[in-house]
Amino acid sequence: VAGAGTGTFNFAKSRGTLSTPSVVQNNDGVGYLEFIGYDGTAYKTAARINADVDGTPGANDMPGRLRFYTTPDGQSSPIERMRINNAGNVGIGVTNPLNTLTIGSNGSFTSTGLFGGILMGTSTFETKQILMGRDESNYLQLAYADEDPEPFVRLTVGGNHPLYIGTEGALSFVVGGDTRIFVPNSG
Repeated sequence: VAGAGTGTFNFAKSRGTLSTPSVVQNNDGVGYLEFIGYDGTAYKTAARINADVDGTPGANDMPGRLRFYTTPDGQSSPIERMRINNAGNVGIGVTNPLNTLTIGSNGSFTSTGLFGGILMGTSTFETKQILMGRDESNYLQLAYADEDPEPFVRLTVGGNHPLYIGTEGALSFVVGGDTRIFVPNSG
């Protein structure tokens, strides 16, 4: 494209015919990009991005969503991993994100079975973690890991620990299970 214009690549979809198009419907696929590789026997999808209608369209109104897929190792079909809906909400591991960012329970990352984690860092170690767990009746934890894959918990709220701050024994405040403020670790 010459000048100040921008090159585009368009996918167009309608119901009806080419000569008499009609309005698309909720959940109609509008277009997708597919990334395919040869596995030695056949071409298989490695990843895909789908664009769909996400609501009821009307005059000057075309709600849309994007879905992102990847194929796990040892399989040949892609699985939806992330979605951005017409409200701009992003879901990772969920298909109906209700908030700006919703992370599903397949974010498990420790041997203790904690679910819904957010990891900030470059590897399993030296990572900051925010966890939403299910093991102890729903709780929130803030933790970090350095050279051990198990996190060092610094704050726990809920579950069997209504409020727990710091290293074990350094500071506790428990109401339902009693304790009610305990400070020293060594004195």
